[in-house]
Order: sequence, then C-alpha cells, then structure tokens
Amino acid sequence: MTVAAAEEILRMKFTPEDVRRMARLLAAARSGTITADQSSELEDYRNVGRMVDLMQSRARRVLSRRR
Repeated sequence: MTVAAAEEILRMKFTPEDVRRMARLLAAARSGTITADQSSELEDYRNVGRMVDLMQSRARRVLSRRR
C-alpha cells in the first residue's frame, strides 16, 4: 500500500446521514421494533464499519513504518 493510499483510507468515514440512519436503526433494535429489512441494513453498516476499521489499521501500520 502506498503512503497516499494509506492516508486516503484514514480519511474514510461514514457520512453524517449514515450516522443518523445507524442511530435510528440502533434505537429501533434496542426498543424491539426493528424490522427484518432494517436489521439487515444495520448488519450491512456493521460489516462496512468492520472492513473500514481493518483497512485503517493496515494503513496506520504502513504509515508507522514509513516515518
């Protein structure tokens, strides 16, 4: 991974709209009113978040070796 790619990956984050949507989905899950479709959507957000976390971890390792 190049330094430029690592730096770009570290800038990745959910949009404010996505964060608000996740908050609504989590609230529905906590209250027990979440639908199957909403539950699937929430799981998709979780999967994307885990993937971004892994990519950012690797990016931080790449950058720490180059400094």
